[in-house]
Amino acid sequence: MLVLELAVAQQQTDHYKVLGVKKDAKDREIKKAYHKLALKHHPDKSADCKKSQESNQCKRANRVFMKISRAYETLSDPEKRRYYDQVAVHASAPPVVRAARRALLCRATRGC
Repeated sequence: MLVLELAVAQQQTDHYKVLGVKKDAKDREIKKAYHKLALKHHPDKSADCKKSQESNQCKRANRVFMKISRAYETLSDPEKRRYYDQVAVHASAPPVVRAARRALLCRATRGC
């Protein structure tokens, strides 16, 4: 769980926005959104990556795919999702809320 806590502390993107689902989305909606995006952005499916693995477009495809995969990994697991919803520092939250959530995370991990 410590790895997840550290990942959440460094998290700057909203997993729900990455997958294009609402916060109250059901598991099936999350899975469907993930599969749709994964097929679209998978490096093996990208024409740019077939030309050259070192191209900027291929590197971008890899980054996007990894972001989608991380979002799905977190939201598809009920325990990780519950923790993410409670502690995640969303960029859209007001600064006071972000600071409070960071402090809560620091206490939970016993260090900042």
